[in-house]
Amino acid sequence: MHELTQGLADDPSQDSRTRARLDQSMVGAQRLDICTSYISRADLEQLCDWLDRMDNKARVRVLIGMAADGWEDWGKDEITIRAEPFFLAQHFRPDQKYDQDAIPLLERLKRQEADGRLIVKLRHPRSALHATLYVWTDAAGREEAWHANMPQLASTRDFVAWFDARWREQDSVGGPKLVEEARQVVVANRPDQYGKIRAARAGR
Repeated sequence: MHELTQGLADDPSQDSRTRARLDQSMVGAQRLDICTSYISRADLEQLCDWLDRMDNKARVRVLIGMAADGWEDWGKDEITIRAEPFFLAQHFRPDQKYDQDAIPLLERLKRQEADGRLIVKLRHPRSALHATLYVWTDAAGREEAWHANMPQLASTRDFVAWFDARWREQDSVGGPKLVEEARQVVVANRPDQYGKIRAARAGR
């Protein structure tokens, strides 16, 4: 989702129009699938806003395609259930400190996750996806798509099929409580605690 506000288009006015189109399309929307390279606190805020606008029974799937900066080496390890939330939390760790302002947003999203309205998956770096895709079904039942860094496909249904295929692949990993578990990682690593841990390690 990072590309939603930075990089959707080189022309800032075009970026604004795309944002407005997506905001309007989410009112009463029945479904939303997102593939994005990275995710940030601002993206969490946008996602919360969209979920509030959508139909109460709508479902949102988010596939994060690339590792957070500095975490490329994660791809050398085998995927474990314990590693997944820690990996997701690295997207909210600028300047080596976990972003505490992300916690209220993660709180909101964990409730959507618990209600079955939101599920998040991560892409293993060995098969990273540098792609941006939004596929949604609006309030009237129409399917639409917006994309970047992807080949032009023939129809919206082709984009739906592309997303579904990536979602089902073995390298797309995640669990039903991934957002909540990532929130716990951020909460457990507040700046003061992180500083103490870092100082202790440095003194060894």
